[in-house]
Amino acid sequence: MNNTQPAFPNPLMGILCALTLTLALLSPRLQAAQINVEVLPDQVTLNESFQLKYTAIGSVDDDPDFSALDQDFEITNRQSSSSISIVNGEMSRTKTWTLQLMPRRKGNLVIPPVSFGKDISPARAIAVTDARQQQSSGRDPDIFVTAEVEPKNPYVQQQALLTVKLYRAVNINSASLSEPAAPSGDLVIEKLGEDRSYPANRSGRSYMVIERNYALLPQASGAIELDPIQFDGQVVSRSRFGFDPFGGGRRVRALSDPVTLNVRPVPASFSGDLWLPAANLSLSAHWSEPQPELHVGEPVTRVIRITAEGLAASQLPEIELPLPAGVRSYRDQPILTARSELGGIVAEREEKIALIPETPGVLRLPAIQIPWWNTQTDRPEVATLPAVEIAILPAAGSTAQNPITAPIAGSGSEQIATVGTVTPPVAPATINRLPWLICGLLALGWLGSWWFWRNRYRQALDYRPADSTASPSLKGTVRQLKQACKQHDPRAASQALLAWGKLAFADQPPPSLESLALKLDAPLAEQVNSLARILYAPDSDSATSSWNGDALANAFKQHTTLSKGSTTSRPPDRDPDLAPLNPG
Repeated sequence: MNNTQPAFPNPLMGILCALTLTLALLSPRLQAAQINVEVLPDQVTLNESFQLKYTAIGSVDDDPDFSALDQDFEITNRQSSSSISIVNGEMSRTKTWTLQLMPRRKGNLVIPPVSFGKDISPARAIAVTDARQQQSSGRDPDIFVTAEVEPKNPYVQQQALLTVKLYRAVNINSASLSEPAAPSGDLVIEKLGEDRSYPANRSGRSYMVIERNYALLPQASGAIELDPIQFDGQVVSRSRFGFDPFGGGRRVRALSDPVTLNVRPVPASFSGDLWLPAANLSLSAHWSEPQPELHVGEPVTRVIRITAEGLAASQLPEIELPLPAGVRSYRDQPILTARSELGGIVAEREEKIALIPETPGVLRLPAIQIPWWNTQTDRPEVATLPAVEIAILPAAGSTAQNPITAPIAGSGSEQIATVGTVTPPVAPATINRLPWLICGLLALGWLGSWWFWRNRYRQALDYRPADSTASPSLKGTVRQLKQACKQHDPRAASQALLAWGKLAFADQPPPSLESLALKLDAPLAEQVNSLARILYAPDSDSATSSWNGDALANAFKQHTTLSKGSTTSRPPDRDPDLAPLNPG
């Protein structure tokens, strides 16, 4: 007889075995986890990162809350890993959190306890020293940044040069260097050239230097502060094979000292209409032909160029060329160029003016003068283009017994002459009908050409740009300008005008109010120049407090109304690619 044996001879024994197995599985969670904290290294300099490692043996109650660290430290990186091991039938669980921290201040700082649910980590301490303390003790840091500006007290709109240098004695990767910025917004900043790299020795220690240069153009007088230049990077760690670019490393941060510009207003001794502070400013001119022989009715082009060191191209003024009676002129659009050099910005403005004499004789073009301020000598100067004198011959094909034989000046180095008018020749004593008939036919042809070019020129003059307040972004700047004028806030009005000018004249955005005024009609230009004089005046505080924006608002409204009206008067058959008369 077969007897079936039960799986457990005693039911109680089976229950005890099941309970024991359950407790064995749950025992890691019933016990509090052990949390270890490791700080590497335990002493760092300000703006140098360190590693903080939390290791939990056993299961923690919850994920860690690292918000307690935010008061004195910045977490730049965090990683976590976990592992489970079974030794002699016993299972153990380990989880690690690795943080990269950057101290926010110097001193003996406490790393506070971090809660892992109900589990709490112990506190630790770290010493943070100032990098300047190392320098004072004769030891320069591995990485540091310098920022120097010259001059420190420029005039308003005068160029100042900012030189930024990054010194490093260690290999780095994942590096970045911030651009200079002024919170006030009263500074135009332009980078000069490319970065330069070269070795240097400082306090007996070798460094690699990265140098950047910038041109600063302050737009308002007073103190203008620049934010410190900030470097962020990672020091390449070493391996037994040398530097390991993929092995990570400590994060470092370096800040330059802050830079402050003490901007001076326009000096009272400057008497020019347009403020032009430059290291150098010169005028030059030449004709479209090396040795032009001018005849009545034949055009010739006069090319005049302004070259300035330390000014933006849009700051250069329009060249005024007064002409005597008996000469017509046509202007091309000016050509504005600028190049960046280590010494700053070099800007040029070139204007081509076509001249058509109507009467034979001697044409005398007056001298051209542009007042400017020499920032090297701190004195006012005047750039002068000498007067020029040139003979105008009768129209081709006509005859005269007393032709003009005056020498031609101005093709190369021009001589100064008195400003005058065209002197007509003496009439011939005898009259020959055939030459006069030929002259009459030529005159008719010339009049036909003149009428053709005159209509073309008038069509070009009738054309105006489309409404400069049409786009949504322009509408926003117009609203800001109206609000500033309504509140009688000159500085807000200046910022709104410059923002509007950058959008309305996108091809050549004006960097200053004076440059913007050169692009506008008389009523609005006068108001813009008046606003600039108030902002740049030595007693600008009292002048701005009494400024009334109604006149500027009315002039701007009149300007936009004229611009809108002019869009309907554009000739339908006008060739938009037709350039003004410029045979040279």
